[in-house]
Amino acid sequence: MNGKTRERKRRLFFGLPIDEATRSAIDKAVRGPIRGRGRRVPPDNLHMTLAFLGGIEPQRLPEIEALAAGVAAEPFRMDLGRLGYWARPRVIWLAPLEVPPALLELVAELQARLGENGLPREERPFAPHVTLVRKAGGPPAAEAIAPIPWAVDRFCLFESVSDDTGVRYVPLACWPLDGSGES
Repeated sequence: MNGKTRERKRRLFFGLPIDEATRSAIDKAVRGPIRGRGRRVPPDNLHMTLAFLGGIEPQRLPEIEALAAGVAAEPFRMDLGRLGYWARPRVIWLAPLEVPPALLELVAELQARLGENGLPREERPFAPHVTLVRKAGGPPAAEAIAPIPWAVDRFCLFESVSDDTGVRYVPLACWPLDGSGES
């Protein structure tokens, strides 16, 4: 390898971080319906993925941050209240009761910028959700819960970091949703 050590690729994704008050409200609302269903996602890992990039060479990080800094998107609000289950990955999730147009516009702009820069783009349709339980033994005990308001004012670039304690989603950089496209 010419004496050079290749840096490992970093597993990256854009997502919406969930503030402490909303995380607490989610925990209280879903505790009963998901109890004993599988392995709960740690509260600090709760987020909504906007665009998954996968394994990216570390030297591309400045380019990715620059494309994100140019995103012009407005803050928005959504009410989380639909519980669901995907049998194939065995995941219980929480989704918005209605998908705000501003969320779809943010995802579309991120996907377009990724494509313009030769970065991976998700081919599947966007399905906004917050993963609550992995390796779930079945669907949640209820399909609906009282709406949980979530005011979204920023998005972040996260890295998925694995260690002996499990996987952590570490925010590397965040950008405000203020319509300006500047950080």
